[in-house]
Amino acid sequence: MQREMTAAVAQNSAADEPLLKVRELDKHFGAVQALYHVDLDLPAGKVTALAGDNGAGKSVLTKCIAGIYQPDHGQIYWQGQPVHIRNARDSAHLGIEIVYQDLALADNLDIVQNMFLCSWAANAIGTACSTRTAWNAPPAKRWRASE
Repeated sequence: MQREMTAAVAQNSAADEPLLKVRELDKHFGAVQALYHVDLDLPAGKVTALAGDNGAGKSVLTKCIAGIYQPDHGQIYWQGQPVHIRNARDSAHLGIEIVYQDLALADNLDIVQNMFLCSWAANAIGTACSTRTAWNAPPAKRWRASE
């Protein structure tokens, strides 16, 4: 006897879908293969660690998800839908923000303030920018949250 799926069961199946899903991601830098067929599932509402040895590809994978690097092969899914993240602005539009392990951007700010620095800078100077652009601007145009 075959049972019909109820609405409650169907909802649970949709909720089990990862927020971010990476499938078969490859990235090469010349002859160096940094990523080879990487699969990753990141569930919504959970803290997930990405750990590995030096040179394992953690930063490269993170930068592919963030739009800094373009993968050579593979697919990224956001909320079950395939997406093409061309740059950091695309990832930020999805709600993806990367916290890098150095304090090169604004060491006087905490993590959350650094994540949203570009948004604040854009509102303060009236133009769209990337966080790197805001920090690398000439000193006369550089905006700091402490000002």
